[in-house]
Amino acid sequence: VVIDGFIAGAAALAAIRLAPSAAAALFISHRSAERGASALAAQLQAAGCGPAALDLGMRLGEGTGSLVALGVLRSGSRR
Repeated sequence: VVIDGFIAGAAALAAIRLAPSAAAALFISHRSAERGASALAAQLQAAGCGPAALDLGMRLGEGTGSLVALGVLRSGSRR
């Protein structure tokens, strides 16, 4: 599951708190320029998510970070 944006990140953190093993299936799409996003990403990483796939200073909304990161994540998972 690719996490994109502050609201999705907050939901992901809630999911991890309810089911800690969920962290293994979550990926942060990008380091957002939104206020509070860095603190949220730090909490997600502390809970078991890996670091953000990209750091492009994006703050566009509408899932653009996940769309860009998905290609990177797919290419890294192909055998």
